[in-house]
Amino acid sequence: MVCSFWCVFGCAWCFAANSACISSKTPSARNLNVKKIPEGHYCHFGVANGIQNLFQQRYINPYQDPKEILLQINIDGLPLFKSTDYQLWPILGMVIGLRVKRPSVIGLYGGNRKPSDVAQYLEDFVKESQCLEVNGINLGSSVWVFKIHSIMCDAPARSFVRNTKGHTVVVHGSRRHGCHRKSRARKK
Repeated sequence: MVCSFWCVFGCAWCFAANSACISSKTPSARNLNVKKIPEGHYCHFGVANGIQNLFQQRYINPYQDPKEILLQINIDGLPLFKSTDYQLWPILGMVIGLRVKRPSVIGLYGGNRKPSDVAQYLEDFVKESQCLEVNGINLGSSVWVFKIHSIMCDAPARSFVRNTKGHTVVVHGSRRHGCHRKSRARKK
């Protein structure tokens, strides 16, 4: 059977539409929960998984006080090849305050277009983040406070995530505005 897959950032995570495509002979390959959303497929690797991997690799100091994880999120689209319309939309997370910057893949969307339904695209990420903010995250033998520090996007990705018309559109009336910042009057 021929299926589509992608190797993400040189890792052995294969993103497949059919779990039978994932080779069990590869020691680092694992079954992934890939769901079909309009225009493509989405795989959620998890917020907690990335943070726990950093903790196990000793990038997070278990003795730090306060025991708080601040996560910076990045969402952006990137074309895979010039010859096709295929693009990836990763959700990346990076813990703030570590001496080494190690982003982790939280979720990954792939399709011929950007996700048409931003709510479906962000659903797993939002649910897990809300749960972690309420209950904290277990690292070692203690529960750490979890907070989203910031969400970083360029202007087109920000308008997509906020579900506005466009980053340059300003329409008055009942429609949403594309500009997210207050306009400043020019000083003469």
